[in-house]
Amino acid sequence: MRTQRADIRRAPSTAAPALLAGGTVLGDLTNNGGLAAAFDGTTAQTQSASAAKTISSSGYNNTVGAVYLQAYYLDFCVVNGPMDTNILGAGGGTTFNVEASLDGTTWVALASAVTIITGAGSATPAVILATVPYRYFRVNMEGNGSNTIAVAEVRFYGRPA
Repeated sequence: MRTQRADIRRAPSTAAPALLAGGTVLGDLTNNGGLAAAFDGTTAQTQSASAAKTISSSGYNNTVGAVYLQAYYLDFCVVNGPMDTNILGAGGGTTFNVEASLDGTTWVALASAVTIITGAGSATPAVILATVPYRYFRVNMEGNGSNTIAVAEVRFYGRPA
């Protein structure tokens, strides 16, 4: 007689969410301060020191994120804009998706079309409360194809799987 093994998922950790640290950066906001600038712990940076893409891509094609050695349940994310301009520069406000992946190739949206708080130095939170653990996380921002898009700091908070 064959027994079937049920697909058993562990319940998310009950630990308090903590800032995820030690990841390897990924994305295409490689201009100005580069991708590392988005994870250096400094929320008050000018556009020239922030992770940026000099000419944003149209649509949701402007990414900054990290991959971690361990899987996490993502609880929330905070995106900080540069202290001297909006995230989309003269283009004003925009929206972003928080996305996750198991392999870095196929991405799922954990939060969609979150409106970025406009104004220099603004911080925009996105509550996630993921029920599946992931290793890859990114913020995918909507660009307009003409303005610079820049992020001073991205912070992911979660619990270990």
